[in-house]
Amino acid sequence: KKELKAKEDEMAKKINDAVMKERKSLALKQKMEIENLKKQHQKEIDIAHKSFSDSAYDRSRIETLSKELTSTKLELEDTKDRAVNLAVQLKDLEIKHVETTRELHDFRTRFDEKTKEIERRYIGKMDQLHLENADLRNLYMKKCAELVDERALSKQKIEEHVEFTRKQLKQKLLNTRISSAIPLSNDRELRRLSTCATASQYELSSTRCRSAYATVQPISSIHNELSMDSNYRIDYTVHNTRRETKLRRRGSVPTTEGEQDVVRYLASTSSRPTTRDSLSSKYKIKSIIKILL
Repeated sequence: KKELKAKEDEMAKKINDAVMKERKSLALKQKMEIENLKKQHQKEIDIAHKSFSDSAYDRSRIETLSKELTSTKLELEDTKDRAVNLAVQLKDLEIKHVETTRELHDFRTRFDEKTKEIERRYIGKMDQLHLENADLRNLYMKKCAELVDERALSKQKIEEHVEFTRKQLKQKLLNTRISSAIPLSNDRELRRLSTCATASQYELSSTRCRSAYATVQPISSIHNELSMDSNYRIDYTVHNTRRETKLRRRGSVPTTEGEQDVVRYLASTSSRPTTRDSLSSKYKIKSIIKILL
């Protein structure tokens, strides 16, 4: 019995081992089959997804192409309309071209006749315009001659007026210089008045009145200078100094003793002139006349 039981146990163990091996082999087979199925299913899913995505792209592409086709059809219709209009315009232009060429041919053939007709129509007006042009030209030449004569006359009048004014100014200047040639003396020496006095000579006199005329050199020295220098010119600086002194003297009243002495001396010399003073005044007047001439 023990042997049978041991054999039974061994047989049961062997059977169990065989069953376990069979189970393991079946589990491995099932696992392999499941993995293969998963891979196959994944491939099918990828193929389906790819086909779906391609179909979606194709669908969007079809939609865009349909829109482009619609716009192209509209453009084609517009182009056809424009082509029809252009064809109509072309026909009109051809008709106008034919008419223009015909008119041009007629104008070329009848050019001389048209020219003669226009000349016959406007010949009187053209002659009148020619006559008016000649009259206007003659009037223009006449006005130009009058303008030249008027300019010459006005120029002559201006020159005469300038010459007359120059003579008047020269005469006034001569009279002013002659009337201003009054002799004058001070305490130390005899000095004479002149229109050619300088500012330096005016400053030399320390005892003279500030409102009196400036003094000059003796008449003989002036006469010698004039005879030596024929190109003598008027010193305008001296003339301005003399003029300022004269204006200051006329506008002032003698208040100091020196000024009163000058007034008394002028009154005495004007009433009884000496021979020397008259001769010096005579030479001075001659020198002034030479300067002006």
